[in-house]
Amino acid sequence: MLFYDQFLLNIDRGYNRGNWFFDVNFQLRAFDFTQILGGIEQWNCFTLQHLKDNPPKLVESMDDIEYQYLADKIDSSRTCFLDIQRKLTNIDFNHYVQSIPPTWDITSDDKQAVVDFWNFRSCILMI
Repeated sequence: MLFYDQFLLNIDRGYNRGNWFFDVNFQLRAFDFTQILGGIEQWNCFTLQHLKDNPPKLVESMDDIEYQYLADKIDSSRTCFLDIQRKLTNIDFNHYVQSIPPTWDITSDDKQAVVDFWNFRSCILMI
């Protein structure tokens, strides 16, 4: 969750303690992704270009106690982040954009912009 919230620029998770939990099998479950892309409520090719030109180094809420708790549980000797990076490079972001319902009225330019943005973010986080 730490990696994906940073990747998606989810600004809401740390300060909103009600949108993740551990299930009965102690698996982390996250929901409420309404504040991704830095909290932009209506993203488009221009707002995404602005984020590409001015990317935050770290989502501000990453210093919240909830994220610190999760970070403390990461076994740094494991290669979990390398596994995530490998999987991320093989994702076809177009697949996700194609499933956006037509009733959302998102232009093809804006859909392409979000694909480009996610590809850009995946390159940044690989460095």
